[in-house]
Amino acid sequence: MHPLLQPVPSVSPEALLAGKRWLVWDAAWASITGAWSGGVVLVAFALDLGAEPMTIGLLAAIPFLAQAAQLPSIFLVERIRNRKLIGVTAVTVARVLVLLLAWLPFMNASELRIPLLVSAHVLIAVLGSAIEELADERREVNRSAWRTRGCAPFSLPSPTDGVVVRKS
Repeated sequence: MHPLLQPVPSVSPEALLAGKRWLVWDAAWASITGAWSGGVVLVAFALDLGAEPMTIGLLAAIPFLAQAAQLPSIFLVERIRNRKLIGVTAVTVARVLVLLLAWLPFMNASELRIPLLVSAHVLIAVLGSAIEELADERREVNRSAWRTRGCAPFSLPSPTDGVVVRKS
């Protein structure tokens, strides 16, 4: 195993600061690839490849269905006991798959384009869902609680909601 993928007993303040900087770059990359490989862009890409409505519905459902991958990822973490190795491997595979999707339109075998798109999207979603399980439980619960508290005021219905709904 590569030495960078082995757990370390302690992290220096300098290494922590450097890790946080790299985390910002990683989050920026994830946001860009998410915006350019999901949602409306994914639907347009699938339609351009010749996808039918059933395939578009399947692509929309995959992220929700992939959440079931969190359970096996718990067992994987318990068995391997190296979150860093699992996380780096999963993120690398998912991002390489996103980049490889760009070659689908240039494939000679056009009948394989849609099955490969769906398969890659399933694998990317499963890996992404499994990565969520790798977060340190205490930090994740705390972060989730703060996020929920911060978003709660914006999720309350406002008196103008009915007016907006009626006019549309």
